[in-house]
Amino acid sequence: MKPKIEQGIGSYTFSWNQREDTLIMRLSRIRERSGGQPTCYMVTSVKQGEQVRHIYGADFNLSSEQVRARRAKTLAARYEGPDWDMILEQLCLEMMEHLHQGQPIEVLRSNNPDLKPPSFLVKPLLYGHLPNVLFGEGGALKGYLALCLALSAQLPWTDNPLGFTPARQSTKVLYLDWESDRDETEYRWSQMIKGMGLPDQELAYRRCFRSLQDDIEEIHTKASEIGAGLIIVDSLAPACGAVDIFKSDPAIQLFNLLRELNLTSLIIAHTSKDKEKGKTIYGSVFFGNLSRSVWEIQKQQEPGSSVAEVALFHRKVNPGGHLPPMGLKYNFFEEGVVIERIDVASVPGFSEKLPVRIQIEHLLRMGALTTKEISDELQIPQNTVRVTLNRFRQKFTHVGDKWGLLARQGHEVPEAFR
Repeated sequence: MKPKIEQGIGSYTFSWNQREDTLIMRLSRIRERSGGQPTCYMVTSVKQGEQVRHIYGADFNLSSEQVRARRAKTLAARYEGPDWDMILEQLCLEMMEHLHQGQPIEVLRSNNPDLKPPSFLVKPLLYGHLPNVLFGEGGALKGYLALCLALSAQLPWTDNPLGFTPARQSTKVLYLDWESDRDETEYRWSQMIKGMGLPDQELAYRRCFRSLQDDIEEIHTKASEIGAGLIIVDSLAPACGAVDIFKSDPAIQLFNLLRELNLTSLIIAHTSKDKEKGKTIYGSVFFGNLSRSVWEIQKQQEPGSSVAEVALFHRKVNPGGHLPPMGLKYNFFEEGVVIERIDVASVPGFSEKLPVRIQIEHLLRMGALTTKEISDELQIPQNTVRVTLNRFRQKFTHVGDKWGLLARQGHEVPEAFR
């Protein structure tokens, strides 16, 4: 008799109906070891009426005949009756077939009436049902921003002062924490809600120790129990476990697991140390390649100051176009944390990191200037200024020897043009 097979997130359950009982074998932590040998952790039990009796649990090599023979003897010694050799043979053949066949082919249609473009869970930082990454140096307030996005999605916080646009329906959030603990995260959550003058809110939180791969079944169960639509992974390296994250395998494995969960995810990551090549996600390039949207966060804060300013730069995107940089100011008070939106171009240290077009646009809000005046003020070569102004004629206008912003950009016409 062929077994009944149920596939879960990272697991398979096989069951055989016997005369008076049901044999159950549950396979989890399925891996492909070096040499291509698939292994798993297999728990064998028998259901008799409403009672489930545990028989045996241990690692199992699906492709080894010797391991299979030894396991059959062990099971026969603990529970007589079933033909364990035949059962294990069926299990291994069915399992190998499932592993090799993958997902079925689907047909894509250009005239699908239900077709929708990629959408945001929280615009502009979180694309829905896709993996999003926020990376930056330690202490750059990544965790606070993640909690702020969780709050925006869960309320939903439609009237927030930060320029975030959440989906209309509330989305439950599960915060998976490999770095901090409940007390610190709960304190941040509480301070932010008090500072922003919002009613009391709850957040599903789980402190994690095992890698995402080893913990995926339990995480899936917890996410399903609370109906989570967004998971926050804090942070990338410990979620991968004790592996070399500069190799491609951990990145591929992490994103495959996230694909299985099929939820919106925000992965918090640290930044590389290579300053010459520019900041990237710490680890293999595949962490960035497999992410669908990547934002870098940078912070400026004077020593001893209770005010911190951060800039967010959109480094990579697949579903749409690159979005402009955005800035936030964090005000830390004893009574709470107040977060507000700021213009990145107005913050020294951030403004020169902006695209030339945005730097010029911000400068011309003060009034019309010549090409040389713009060049001198921004310390940008005149030729670069001239090319940028001419390239973006939909934003800039030229009268006489001066340049200004077009009136339709929402700014007054410069006096020099009146």
